[in-house]
Order: sequence, then C-alpha cells, then structure tokens
Amino acid sequence: MAASVLSIRPRVVGTPPASPQTTPSKSSHQVVSVSLFRSADFNGIPLSTESLEISSTRLGSGAWSDVFAASSVRSRQESGLGLLTPPTTPTKSTFPSNTRFPRGEIYAVKRPASRSAKAVNIAEARILTRLHQIDGHERYIVYFRGIDPTSGHIALDRYPLGLEDYVIQNLNKQTPEARTTTLITILPTLAKHLVAGLAWLHSAGIVHADIKPGNILLDPSSPSSTNPSSTQSLFPYTPLYADFSASLSTTPPPSPTITSDGNIDIVDANPATAGGTWDFLAPELLTSDPLSSRPTPRSDVYALGVTLLFLIVGRSPYADAPNVFLRREMARLGKPLQCVYDDERFEGVVKGLTAAAARGNSSLSAGVEGAARGMGVVEGIKRAVERKGEGRMGSREWSAGML
Repeated sequence: MAASVLSIRPRVVGTPPASPQTTPSKSSHQVVSVSLFRSADFNGIPLSTESLEISSTRLGSGAWSDVFAASSVRSRQESGLGLLTPPTTPTKSTFPSNTRFPRGEIYAVKRPASRSAKAVNIAEARILTRLHQIDGHERYIVYFRGIDPTSGHIALDRYPLGLEDYVIQNLNKQTPEARTTTLITILPTLAKHLVAGLAWLHSAGIVHADIKPGNILLDPSSPSSTNPSSTQSLFPYTPLYADFSASLSTTPPPSPTITSDGNIDIVDANPATAGGTWDFLAPELLTSDPLSSRPTPRSDVYALGVTLLFLIVGRSPYADAPNVFLRREMARLGKPLQCVYDDERFEGVVKGLTAAAARGNSSLSAGVEGAARGMGVVEGIKRAVERKGEGRMGSREWSAGML
C-alpha cells in the first residue's frame, strides 16, 4: 500500500484539505516514535515501532489536528535520501496520481491541534487498532501505522489522490461524452467496492460518521498484465475509507474487555462525533434531537449515496443553492435526488447504465455486466438516500444486492 494524504475533521478532508495552509510551519523537523499495538489500551509490548521525522511543511489544519508529511528515519537513512516533503498546497501534488510509494517511507502524521484534541486522536487510533485486527482492513481502509500515546500523534500511510480530487481534476475536465463513458464503465465496480467496504465497517461494529468524497482516498493499483480490464485501465485505484476522527462503535463494551494476551481492549465513543459536512449528513443528523442526531449505520448509508451522486454529477447535489443558509436547508430536507434529476450528467449516466444492463453481455466491462445481474447503481442510490432512516436499506443488504 502506498503513502497517504490524510483528512481531518471538521473541514480538512482527504486530499486536499478544504482549507489548506499554504505557508510552512515555522517549527523545525521533529522526530516522533509511533507504535502499533495489539489492543487499544496502548500498553504492553507493541507489534511494531517506527521513528518518523515530521516535515515542517503543514498539509492542512482543522479544529482537531494538524497534518504533516513524514518519512521513516530508518528508511531514509538506508536509502541515503533526504526527507521527502509534500507540496505546500496539496491540490497540486508533486507526485503523479498513479505513484506507488514503497510502504513505510512516506507517511501522514496527525498532530493534535490542542491539548483537548489529543483525546480525539486517541479515540481514532483506538478505532483503527480495532479495525486492523480484522481481515479485510487492507482492502477497505487506510493503512494505520501507529500512535504515540503520550503526545497523541498518529501515523498512517500517505496516498497521492482522493476521490474528490479525481472528480474535480480528472472527470470534470473530460468532455461530456468521455466523462459519461468513463462513469458508465467504472461506476458499478467502484460503487460495489465502496458498498462492500461500508458493510465490512458495519460488520466490525464501527460507524464512520463522516463519509464524503474527501474522506475516500485512492490507492494506485496497476492493471493485471495478463488480463487488464477497461475498468482497471480507466480507474487504476482502490478506494479506501479515511479519517475516522468522528467514528464510533455501535457496540461499546460496558466495561473493559480482557483480551487473550492479557491486555485491556477499549473502544471509546469519539468526542468528535458532533458536526460533519452538511451536504452529506442524513436529515436525522441535522435536527436538535440528541437521540436522532447520533450517527448510525443508516446515516452512513445515506452519506455514501450522496457521495456517489457527487461522483456522477461532479459536485454536491446542493451546489446550485444561492447561499449557505438555503444550502443547509436543502440538506436538512434530504432530497438530493430531486436536486440532480435535471442534471445532464446524471441523465447521461442513468441512460448509459440502463442501456448497458439491457444489453446484458456488454462490451464495456465486467463491472457493468455485474450491475446488469444485480441491483443497479442508481437503484441502490435511490434506496440509500431515502429521507427517513427506517426506509433505507442497510449496507449489508445493499452489498448483497449488488452481487
């Protein structure tokens, strides 16, 4: 897996952050030691420990964390290379979008922005520690390298591109015809992977709570040399869920659990669960009712549905709102599909997918053929963005329907 540009809450998400710092930090390079532990109490003998040199160039800032690029001190010494620093403006990466970094050489380190923010980083690291003990984490989430429990620094692999960047910098620059063809080809496979990843998260007892294009990072993956598909050629990435700073457990233990090795395994509710990006929040989260405004697996499903709409139309469904207040009201009403029905991009993709499904054995891709056999992408989105949570399908039902 490659190295990562990591997103942080509430507005700094993925690659690039919404409000990047364009001036370098004045602090000098810092070396921090992070460890990967077997359990979330962060005690005992760690599974691995890595010394990282943090660049003084800040990638982004948010209410909870500052994100810096970092490199392995060991790897840098062995290679004889200097510290690899990222650009000061993450929207223009110095690395090609298909770059594959050697694992363990380039990282993203989240440093708490304040003393109180340390608890947010520790809660995120506990969630990631739990997830990294479960088969499939390498397919669906960013690679977690460890935490320094004393300072609250957490380290993850760094990736050169996010889904939001791909839409804005790649898809939206294509001609309308080429863009539609690309989406018809890649969308079924991409959506299927994201839905499967969400079902995996929920099966692990974790609610992401902040799904959006900026929190999905893309791991470059080369098409198979023996059987390259058009889907791989047009979209040579594996999408991974990132930024678990708002995530919480659906099954928090009533008391600490003693693991088989004698450690205490604790997964706390994250103190950063309030808030989020309005456009992708389920309507029930935009109320003043504290019971209904708690993130749930069904609110994750809604957020993924809106994320897929963003991918199709190239923007938020509420982008045409004349001001931020009306935009928030449109999000609260929870009618994203009605906002894109007349969009030419949406209509073109729907017609293309419908035609591909009707043809059955399509010459486009195995992904499109798979969509013809199961639940279509658009049908899945419709059921995912139902206004009332009880009317939405669960992530596992959605994933099973796309087989």
